[in-house]
Amino acid sequence: MRAGGQPLLAFDSSQPRGRLEPPMIKRRNGEETETKDVLFERISKLAPNVAKKKDLDAAKQMVELSAKLSKAYSETIFASDIVQVFTNGLELNLFKQAFHKPIECFRTGSNSASPQSKLIRAAFQRLLLDGIDFYEKLIEKYEKEFDFRLDNILIWPDGLIEEIQLIHEFVDLPAGVQKLETSRQKTALKSLARHLISLGDLHRYKTLVDGSENYQISQSYYLKSAQLWPTTGHTYNQLGVVAYYSMLYRSSRRVRLIPLEILSRQRQTRVIDEIFFLTRALACSHPYAAAKERLAQRLGAMRAKVAKYEPLLDSECGKKSENEMEKTREIWINVENGEISDDFGQKIIKDILSQFMSHSVDKLHRRAVSYLIDTFGILVTKIGMDHFESVSERAFALLHASLAKSSTDSGEFTARQLAQLAALFIYSAQASEASTSSHLTCSLNTILTFFTILAHNFFFPNEYRKSCDSSGT
Repeated sequence: MRAGGQPLLAFDSSQPRGRLEPPMIKRRNGEETETKDVLFERISKLAPNVAKKKDLDAAKQMVELSAKLSKAYSETIFASDIVQVFTNGLELNLFKQAFHKPIECFRTGSNSASPQSKLIRAAFQRLLLDGIDFYEKLIEKYEKEFDFRLDNILIWPDGLIEEIQLIHEFVDLPAGVQKLETSRQKTALKSLARHLISLGDLHRYKTLVDGSENYQISQSYYLKSAQLWPTTGHTYNQLGVVAYYSMLYRSSRRVRLIPLEILSRQRQTRVIDEIFFLTRALACSHPYAAAKERLAQRLGAMRAKVAKYEPLLDSECGKKSENEMEKTREIWINVENGEISDDFGQKIIKDILSQFMSHSVDKLHRRAVSYLIDTFGILVTKIGMDHFESVSERAFALLHASLAKSSTDSGEFTARQLAQLAALFIYSAQASEASTSSHLTCSLNTILTFFTILAHNFFFPNEYRKSCDSSGT
């Protein structure tokens, strides 16, 4: 429908019912074309031939139909009221029908090393390149139709933000969407934010098909979308997805050429990114529901990882007895090495930090990230609360030791990582408001402990290091 209420397209009533040819519609200029529904139906019928039979002719037809369908959606968008377009989610339907459906077929059909799969993969790449070209031109049409320049609205036009920019650059106000005057322009900007997510998705799929591991282009489009519409969780969910794919070492050459310490450090950064963005996707004014299940899965994986760490740390640092304060124990001191243990052979450690200070900073960073994320996971899922005391104690001891050693070694926590972790623990307290008072207290104590460690290492960076050095660790 147009803004004035007149129908954009009129069905050709002269076409008899029951014909096998696709139903046609007649535009006002007399040109006949297929409806969006018919085009999507034809794509759906081709799906089994592409996905299972790997039919190259069907794949080529699907690419052509995708281009026709996306063009039809584009014409409908600019012929309709933008508020109605945005309210009805026409941008989402465009990507879902014209691109997502074909992409899923192509991914299945190209997922092997057979010669036919390689031909399907080539058609897949053609689909993605056509889609990228379509969205780039669509963005230009938005700028012309609604009289704004995207680069002038974005605070960071490149999307990607370096920490040095946050420190040394300032933001001119008004910024972002506040620069626009009319509600029509502001709605168009939100609509454009959806298209930027779709463009980021196409680049993400292209990275997978090309066998690359560089997701910066897709990430930049997601971040641009977040600047235009920061209160929707969809873009943050996609950033979490990109962080996950960035952790997968698919290239054996990369593993051989890049030192393991650097790869591990990059992986820990992306672990924090993934959990942070998935959480942010749920904490927005317009949360993205699918992020909840994905976050639960990733926290479950981290819980399993920490469960494997626990026996190792028990052997290195000793294990607290569950009723340690209630049970009488014999204490044995080894006169040769000074090791203290109880009558059950469990080590008794007077200072857990002194044990961690002997570890390398890379090991501390790797373990600290796992334990801190698991601490957050226990608080928000309430799964494994019986292990919370042990896990959180080691998490903050590892964090403290890592920060204490980071002044001279590489691999320390960055300011961005610490800010993300702080946001996660604050969210856990907010999510605990509806829980029992004891659970809320536990979450608040976790926040206080986290900030106390940061303050201690900021104001007294060398104090604990000196005490550990003097004790011989």
